[in-house]
Amino acid sequence: AYLDAYAERFGLEPRFGVTVKSIRREGEKFLVQTDAGGISARKVVVATGNNAQPIMPDFPGIEDFKGKVLHSAAYTEAAPYAGKDVLIVGMGNTGAEIALDLAESGAHPTISVRKGVHIVPRQLFGVPIQMVGIASRTMPQALNDWMFPKILDRALGRLERYGIVRPKQGILQGIEAGRIPVIDIGTVAAIKQGRIGIAPD
Repeated sequence: AYLDAYAERFGLEPRFGVTVKSIRREGEKFLVQTDAGGISARKVVVATGNNAQPIMPDFPGIEDFKGKVLHSAAYTEAAPYAGKDVLIVGMGNTGAEIALDLAESGAHPTISVRKGVHIVPRQLFGVPIQMVGIASRTMPQALNDWMFPKILDRALGRLERYGIVRPKQGILQGIEAGRIPVIDIGTVAAIKQGRIGIAPD
């Protein structure tokens, strides 16, 4: 309902199941050619995401594992996992949100964190983190990468004591390289309370 209302409010007309064949500029507009015809647009946003295709890693011995193996793209609800131990491989935004959902539904999740991860709160001193990120781009990257860990330690606490380390690469360098920080929606509190475990690789 929300997305429908949003589309209506801003005059958006979603077209699902359509493949874009080409995009070319025509004067002040773009002509987008699809398998269902052409569309003229003032702006074009390519928003497929960096994880549009699910990738299931091949773990040695996985064929002998007797439990359920599921990609996050197929995860729909926590109820079937209540009371069970669940290992979440990887701590991106999806993994962190699934772990929290499982913990709140009575499961015992553990997140395997192979590399360090940057975690940011939804808001920093009352300002949405996305706005903080946009504003920070006006400052030198080296200053941001030195300053952000100190600010985040004040906002979230020192997470190393819970098994979460930061990558050597600074937060803005990581974003430029396509590594998006985890936006905390309650996972950090659940980790601190022991309701979500952290396992090194």
